[in-house]
Amino acid sequence: MLRTAWFLTSKALVTKRIGQNVNLAHFGKCYICSLTKKNRMSRNNSCDHAVNVRVLRRRDFADLVNNYYSIYDEVKRNPWVGIDLFSEKPSLKDERKWFRDTLKQIAAKTELVLVAEVNGKVVGITDVRNKTPQQEQRHVGVVGILVLEGYRSMGVGTALLTELIKKAKTEGKYETLVLSVFGNNKHAQSLYRKMGFTQYGVLPNGIKRFEQYTDEICMYRKL
Repeated sequence: MLRTAWFLTSKALVTKRIGQNVNLAHFGKCYICSLTKKNRMSRNNSCDHAVNVRVLRRRDFADLVNNYYSIYDEVKRNPWVGIDLFSEKPSLKDERKWFRDTLKQIAAKTELVLVAEVNGKVVGITDVRNKTPQQEQRHVGVVGILVLEGYRSMGVGTALLTELIKKAKTEGKYETLVLSVFGNNKHAQSLYRKMGFTQYGVLPNGIKRFEQYTDEICMYRKL
């Protein structure tokens, strides 16, 4: 299970590739290029920062752990980073257990996990998992997503969700996707609406961090 993330977090499964490389410039000006003195955007509005969306692999463990640990540093600068966090940073042993459990869920076909990599580095992850183990709600999938700081607002989240929605219907056999998002995370809400999600509920003050509150926004998408 992906640690609940509200940004913009079997052998056959961990080696299978999906989709195509998506050039970040397709979604607008490449953020990475905008940070460099030498802009590598070409005349056809492309650059060398293509994002590759694929299924999770065993070798992704190190990148995923480093990305998740970085959130604990980021939240000190930005208290409203849109992901649920434990009171203390999990140990490496805890992370290994999480990763093993995730691979087991993939093999059992109760979870789909995709990652996004740029220049060989995993910079984002998204998943959809069964809402409950009971048969009556197996058609409902819960979505989580995390994009590493420095790679947001440049199309990575859009690329991840585009592929996840496709796979959720064809492989996961889901009929409805649901997610939750921090009420003050307007950027993420905008992305989800663009991807076809609709708000269906609000839990007032559903999120509490550092003695401050924000609402929890609930959204869904029919497949």
